Amino acid sequence: DNAAGEGVSVAEAHSYCTLERQCNSDFSLRSIWVWFIVQWTFFSLAAIYLDNVIPDALGAHKPLLYWASPSYWGLTSPSVEDHPEEGASGADEDDEEEEDEDVLAAASEVKALANMPMGSGAAIEVRGLRKTYRKGKARFQAVDGPWYS
Repeated sequence: DNAAGEGVSVAEAHSYCTLERQCNSDFSLRSIWVWFIVQWTFFSLAAIYLDNVIPDALGAHKPLLYWASPSYWGLTSPSVEDHPEEGASGADEDDEEEEDEDVLAAASEVKALANMPMGSGAAIEVRGLRKTYRKGKARFQAVDGPWYS
């Protein structure tokens, strides 16, 4: 019993009582809590799903059934696929002629080490980095094959 003798205690959450102690088990405090928890769970999962599948400002989104892939659940490692674009080959000869001699010399040094481990004197080496963005049918070549250390 509570101190005032009125209201519903946690032990009586399965019942709903008015001030006159008339109980209605169809509309109990427990059923209200269960509905709140069910609705909170549903709307939280819906928000997380929609946040992942609706494209953001940059157009990035996951597939509609992203949660069905084994890599999402950690069963396999995600794969990264390289899809070279048409006409998006490495640096053209025309571009290399426009560059400084020092840049060309550094690039040829790094290209010579292409299949070897990174040089001991270099903090970082970039070897043929390429990134193309697509939005619809339009393509944008952000980085086109630089080589430097």
